[in-house]
Amino acid sequence: MGSKLASFWTAKFTGTFKRGYKRLSGGVRRRVETAIEMLLSSKDPRKEGHRLHGPWEGCYSYEIGLKHRLIYKVEFERKEIEFLAVGTHKIY
Repeated sequence: MGSKLASFWTAKFTGTFKRGYKRLSGGVRRRVETAIEMLLSSKDPRKEGHRLHGPWEGCYSYEIGLKHRLIYKVEFERKEIEFLAVGTHKIY
């Protein structure tokens, strides 16, 4: 998952994200990689997704097609996006 675009952000991937990513089909993986590249090149990745509530308070969700979601957290001070989970709607 290497970024080909200029990045404003550093990516960090949790174990939960990595496990979810491995379970995805090849086509969904490519869409996830494209979404990650877009988020890393965005000046404000919070605006690309929607804010989550409850146990995911402070995190954002980005839609990958109709069935899949990418959950991430933005750390402005560290210029870091932490990718927390990826999968179907069942992840939240």
